[in-house]
Order: sequence, then C-alpha cells, then structure tokens
Amino acid sequence: MLDTKHARRFGSIVMVLAMLLVGCGEDAPPKQTTVATPTLTGTAAYDDRVTAGPVTAKGTAGLPRTASNSSGTNRYSVDLSQLAGPYALRWIGPDKSDQQVFLYSVATQAGTANVTPLTTLLFAQLMGQDPTAAYAAFGTNGSEMVTDEKIRAAQAKVTAYLRDVLGVTVRSGDASFITSRFDAIPGDPMFDTIQAIDAALAAHSSTFATLTQQVASLARLCIEERVLIDVAGVQREFCPAIKTANREEDDNSIIDYVFSAPTNDTLTVKVRGDDILSGEYVNAGLSYFCSGSACGGIVLGVPASDQTRSFNFTTAALTSATGSAVLDGVLTGAIPGVELPVLPCTTNKFFAILEDNTVIAQCVDAFDPLNVGGTLNTSRGATPSRAVYVFADTSGADPAYPQVELVMDGNDAVVSVYFFQYDPATLIPALRFACEAEACNGITLGPVSVNTDLGPDLPVLVRNVSFANTILSGMTDTGAPTGTTATLKASFTTVYFVDPNTPLLFPSLADCDPASDTVALDVLSGPFNFCSAEANRETSVPTDADLKLEMLDDQSFAPIEVVLRAGSVVSVTYNTPVSQTFRCDAECQGVSVSLPDNLGRRTVTFAGTVLHEVQSFPLPGTRTATLNAGPIVFHASDPVRTVYCSILNIPIRAGFRWLRGSKQCLIELLPIY
Repeated sequence: MLDTKHARRFGSIVMVLAMLLVGCGEDAPPKQTTVATPTLTGTAAYDDRVTAGPVTAKGTAGLPRTASNSSGTNRYSVDLSQLAGPYALRWIGPDKSDQQVFLYSVATQAGTANVTPLTTLLFAQLMGQDPTAAYAAFGTNGSEMVTDEKIRAAQAKVTAYLRDVLGVTVRSGDASFITSRFDAIPGDPMFDTIQAIDAALAAHSSTFATLTQQVASLARLCIEERVLIDVAGVQREFCPAIKTANREEDDNSIIDYVFSAPTNDTLTVKVRGDDILSGEYVNAGLSYFCSGSACGGIVLGVPASDQTRSFNFTTAALTSATGSAVLDGVLTGAIPGVELPVLPCTTNKFFAILEDNTVIAQCVDAFDPLNVGGTLNTSRGATPSRAVYVFADTSGADPAYPQVELVMDGNDAVVSVYFFQYDPATLIPALRFACEAEACNGITLGPVSVNTDLGPDLPVLVRNVSFANTILSGMTDTGAPTGTTATLKASFTTVYFVDPNTPLLFPSLADCDPASDTVALDVLSGPFNFCSAEANRETSVPTDADLKLEMLDDQSFAPIEVVLRAGSVVSVTYNTPVSQTFRCDAECQGVSVSLPDNLGRRTVTFAGTVLHEVQSFPLPGTRTATLNAGPIVFHASDPVRTVYCSILNIPIRAGFRWLRGSKQCLIELLPIY
C-alpha cells in the first residue's frame, strides 16, 4: 500500500514537470522580457532660452525624483519607477530678468508633461492654492485633486480668466497645456500665448507671481463653497471672498448676512431668529429680490457652536423688473460680528478670533521632507518624546509672524496648543494664548494613515488634526492670566516619525568618576547620574545683579545653572542633552547655596529639588526632573578656557560656555595677565 502511494506521488510529480516543460524548445533558452521604465518627459521652460534647470517629480507616495533638462535642449526626463501617481512637477530656472522662478505642472500617468507658465496657472487653478505651497503639500491628497476631468475643467477656467481679465486669447485652443507638443520658440501657439501674457502683465505693471496668486485665490473660493446662479439661461459661479453677519442698528433682532465675491456681486440674506425675511442678489447694478414666503427656496441651518449657520439655496428664485436669478448651492454665514477671510488653502490653515472680533488668519507651510503632505514633528525630551509641531507662514509677508504650536504625546494625545505673534518692533511675543490637556476643547484627531516609503521598519504616521472653536486663554510674558481668550479654528496635517536607530535617551544609571561630583537625577524615563568634575564648574557674573553657578556634565556637556540675585536663588535650570529644558523660578524648593568662604568658594546642595519642563509659553510643564546632590564646591573664578577645533586648529571663541557639546575640540587653559 505504501509503495502504491509513493508511485502515485512520483507519477504526479513527473506529470507536473512535463506540463511545465510543454512549449519549451529542446535547446532554446527562456525568453527575456524587458519592462519599460515609467517616465515623464516634456519641455520645461519659462521662455525660449535653453536652461538646464532641475525638474522634480512628486507622487502621492514615494520619495521625490529629480532630473535636469538634457544638455542643449529644454527637454527633461524623470524616472517614476519609485513613485505612485498622480504626479506634481516643479522646474527651477531663470525668467527674462534672470530672477529665479518656479514653474509647476501635474500628470495623471507616465508620458508627456510640459512644465510652463501655462501649466503653472493650471496647477494654481486646480489646487486652489499658491503653487509653491500646493507643491510642498502634495502627497496623498493628489489622488482626489488630480484627475483628467478636473485638469480639463481647470484649463477651461484659466483660458476664460486670461481672456476676460488680461485680454489674452489662448492660441492653442483646447489643446492640453500639459500633454500637447510644446516648443519654446516663436510660432508655437502655447509659446506665443505665454509671450502675450508677459506683455499684458507688463502693461498692467504686474508680475507672473501675482497672476498665479490671483488665479489660486479665485479658485480656492469656489473650492471652499459656491452657489450657481442662473440669470436668463446663463449660469455663473458665485464664490464669496468676504462674509459678514451684522445686526441692524434700527432693529437689533435682524442680522444681515452678506456674501461678497471678487466680481463685485453680492448676496444678502436678512434673518430674524430662524426666519428668512428677505434675500437680495446684486450684479452689475441689477438687483434680484425675494421677501417673506417668496424666499421659500432658502433654507436656514441650525446655528453651530460658534453661531455660524448654513444657507441652503434650492432653486431659490429672486426676481427683478427684467427677469429672475435662480440660485442653487450652500453657503455658510459668518460668525455674527466677525469677518472671516477666505484663505487660498484647503487645509494647513488657521483662524484666531480675538475677543474684539479681530481675525488673524493664514495658510501655513507644510514642512514635508518625506513628501506626505504635512508638517513633520520635532521631538522634545527622552523617549517617549513629546512631538512638537509648529505651523506658520515662513514667507515673511506678515512681520508679526503669527503661528500655532501643537504639542502631543507621540501622535495620540494633545499636551498643549499655543497661538502667538510677535511685536515687529521688538520681536517679542505681543499676543500669547494657550490651552493645556483637557482644557483644549474642540480638537479632533483624525484617523492615522501609515506611509512606508522609508521601508516597512520605518513607518511614517500621517493624521489630520482639526480645531473647532478651541478656546485659548491669554497670558502675559510671566504666564499671569490676562482674563482674555482667543478662539482657534484650524486644520493641519501632522507627520510623525521616530527613527529607532537614534532614540533620544538620557544616560544610563552609572556611578560617576571619583574625581567628579554627582547630581542624582530622576526624570520620566528613570534615574541617572549627572557627573561634574571640578574643571567643569564655573562661577560668573552675567549681569550686575546676578551671580551664576554653572556645572557641566562630564559626558554630554549639558549644564545645570543656579542663578542668585541679592543672595537668594531665583532659578535653577537644567538644559538636557535631549532637546528639553527643566527649570524652577523664584520659589525653588530644596536648593541651598552657601555664603562665600574666605577664598570666595560657595557650595550648592539639592535636596529633592523639582524642576518643571519648560514650555514655549511661560507656564510650567507637567514633566519634571528631581535633583539630589551636594554639597558641590564652586570656586570664585576659573581660568579662561579657549576652545580649539580639532579639524581647523583655530580658536572658535573664548569662553567657558563654548565647551557645551564640543567633544571634538581641544581645551587649553590660558592664564590672563
């Protein structure tokens, strides 16, 4: 029976091998197949000059790829084999004035993609955002935004804008700006159109950068919200740029919700309580109106927590003496008494509303070296580290430089939110508003998506964070409450990444060298010893009123500083080697400093001295470091130390503090005469 089973198995194996060999020649080698490398090729140029500027392609996944134009032409070719589509492209080169410009384009698949001023305008229209910011944020959002249908619609709108606003006719007609053949020479239809745009901008004393901003801003308005208005069979988009909601002086129970578009047409809806009193649309001097029950096509939504409410127009007919306007779409009214600007960005933006109804609003840059469409965190403190995200517009257009800082435990829990802006004259924060932990209301952490472009062992976590009327409390530069609040409406994309090969860690617990004094430290990650030899301690006078006793850790050169004023301890600070600072101010407990002896020496003792983590705003953090040590002797003065770089063998700067972190430098003690 066993022999029979073996025979059957052997027969089956022979049959399978015979089947695999069917069709193979007796001596012919197996056929080799060549897999074509997916690429994007095209012309990348601002004008008719040949410039070998780099072209970079980004996909919805994968690290960006860069290639230069071929020598002697304006043609480029970029390998897409490590990218997932659709794609965004950027070319860097000079304009006619030899000023550096950035041109952009998109592609839904491998093949041809030109990068020109026309494709840049299309990109601005398609993304509804300044092209530079849209390219920086391009990532997983590209799949939804970049489709063939949306590209065609965007090109049609750019074509109409150039015709209606600049008086420039696109000479290539409906031919694709992106995929059609383009030669950067006079006589090419698209090239001649680009030249006509330059001439029109010069005649209006404008620039191409301004034009792209205008196109992006108008596009953003309609991406955010719009109403379609049909007048005499001609349909137009009404996309508000400004919204207000103000109570009437003569009757405080009536709120006038006014929506204004860049085309100088306005839509006004008067509301009392939950009733629509009237609606009016004004365009080119003509007024279309409804009142009372005739406004039945306008449905008013329930007020949200911030008192905004929706207006749903469903075949809402407004009439005039000459005809009617029929409205379809949904708009959201302003917060009563608050004017919210419409920003040219979908996400990565904030609105800070102050108590006097002042609104500070900006789109922010995505710090996105990993190409996933968000802001990468920096780590604060030893593992498990805090994740710190800073959202700001780094263009420098606003000298107050308003920004939002979000601190999270990893990627999962909110530690604090801080909004502030500077006084441009002093560069000191003039406004400070913050919330901490459970006091941070209205924050939604979206689902986490995982990006593995760096490899399966190095996952990158991406998540959207939104703020719906998060209340922040005002404070002075000392952290004292001002009794004021600010309301934060915002949405950001966060990117969280931890390199397991370089974790932030405090030293392991080990005894100090007998020649060094020991400060026993206890932090979140556990106890360790801070070791400081006599040569690494100094007494100095940083100001006329202060005396500073400073010791450095023998290994990390991280300092502990004790500051005295009028003989009393005013602060103890530990600047750790893990991007974290702990501090106590004024009422530091358990620290004592002796009077100087006859040689000017003082001793410092720590007995359960608790230091709190320093935050960006002036309130103590919840994480602590506890110090126990002493007495540790500090001499009245130390010889001056000059630090030499071991590579260049020249002095970097004289002074004790330059020892910090300078492990590769040689210390030479020089007496002063």
